[in-house]
Amino acid sequence: MEVSIVHIGARAHPERAVRVAARADGQAVNVTLDQDVIEHLCGNASDDEQMLLALTHNQEALRIAIAAYVSARGVPLDEQFLLSWRDFSEANRGLVMARGTGL
Repeated sequence: MEVSIVHIGARAHPERAVRVAARADGQAVNVTLDQDVIEHLCGNASDDEQMLLALTHNQEALRIAIAAYVSARGVPLDEQFLLSWRDFSEANRGLVMARGTGL
């Protein structure tokens, strides 16, 4: 499974939100991260720039989670899905660097 992240959009206010545009085996997918994933990947980041930096540092873990989701479930017909923290394997969770860094 070849997965590449094309774009990450992060918003800190009024509510933290993240959308990721990716390609999975050549097919475009749009991924929304649930709040639990944002908390784990972005830690205490409080503005858009800090969130984007934390997401960039954790891009490999995010890419692996997207690949695992698509491998297990396929790409939804509408090419969009919500990625939750349970979609990250234990090994993949070990790649996450932002937690507790105070970014």
